[in-house]
Amino acid sequence: MSRGSRGAIRLCLVALFFVAAPAAHAVTFANTAPITINDAAPAAPYPSSINVSGVTGTPSIVELTLHGFSHSCPTDVDMLLVGPHGQSSMLMSDTGDCSSNARPPIELSFEDGLGKVPCIPLGSLETLQGGAYAPTNRAPTDSDACSSINPGNAADVFAAPAPPGPWQANLAPLAAADPNGAWQLYVMDQYTPDSGSIAGGWSLFIGITPPQLMSAPTIGAVPEVGKRITAHTGSILNQGQPAWQWSRCRATTCTPIPGATSASYKPAKPDRGMALEVSERAVNSGGTTAAQTSARSKPVGPPRLSSSSKASQRILKQKGVIVTALSDLGGTLRATGTISVPKTARVVRLAPVKRSLKPKQRATVKLGLTGAGRKAIAQALANGAKLKAKIRLVVTDAGGGKSTSRRTIKLKR
Repeated sequence: MSRGSRGAIRLCLVALFFVAAPAAHAVTFANTAPITINDAAPAAPYPSSINVSGVTGTPSIVELTLHGFSHSCPTDVDMLLVGPHGQSSMLMSDTGDCSSNARPPIELSFEDGLGKVPCIPLGSLETLQGGAYAPTNRAPTDSDACSSINPGNAADVFAAPAPPGPWQANLAPLAAADPNGAWQLYVMDQYTPDSGSIAGGWSLFIGITPPQLMSAPTIGAVPEVGKRITAHTGSILNQGQPAWQWSRCRATTCTPIPGATSASYKPAKPDRGMALEVSERAVNSGGTTAAQTSARSKPVGPPRLSSSSKASQRILKQKGVIVTALSDLGGTLRATGTISVPKTARVVRLAPVKRSLKPKQRATVKLGLTGAGRKAIAQALANGAKLKAKIRLVVTDAGGGKSTSRRTIKLKR
């Protein structure tokens, strides 16, 4: 399509421009591949894409910058930004200048709340200057319309796969949604002649509201060696993710525990007798809060392993000794036992038992007599000896947690 005459006098806005700094707590993504603005056709590539990933937090502002924009008639150029969820904003349409004068490449930024891209009269030696502008989509009905730019008041057209209009000149809908995904920049040259390029590609600045940690974490259980405990997070705003650090405390001093940086922690032997505390920070792409720290726990104790049995057992009749174990700690239960025979140097060892044990699971085991041991015990009991079995129960888990219980059981025939 031909632009036709551009000789009419136009009412123009003249403004001072500046390059806006990225918003505080911004994350930046860029596509540095050049974009060729073909005459009266879609640019190449069409669209140009930036994939945003790994951003956490609530977006507050979006700014787009063109690096090395050069075109002898910027009023020919229409630019549409489409966000990862289909939101779109017309960045620039039917505005700027068309002097066809030589000019250096410029940086153009677009951000809501700034002045519009100006109209520059035909015949002026002035050209569009680099700077930061609000998205600008001028139409013939606008009070500040640039005249003789849009021949026949032709509608803006973006070739597929750009989404159909109408398009708003507003970045707020793009800033209000999850920024992760593919952002697409569609560039069209509507009229002939003239062409140009964006030599350095383009970049996105996405401002992220920093998180807020509204309350301190808490520790949800009495700590014991080998028994995992979990911290409960404080209230976090703005999609912050918790970051943790556990410490062991003695008197007024707390020392961070190396590697203890998850929401849960399994106390180990060095923690025994000391209190624990956990510090929490909230983190998103906009920053990290100051830490808030839980109240101290009670001192770390050994894990509880209780055992029960009949105080006196008929070892010969039941062919061994029977014991029941109940442990806070899940893992491997090992039961061993010995019987000392009076007036001899002999110690009879009961057959050991090994089995898996879940936390809070009650397990009954029998430590049996061997053939030789049965004979020695039977003879000692027949001679009136008072025998006792000393039983030791140990539960260990894969993380090094360990609990122990001992029982003494009187024996009879």
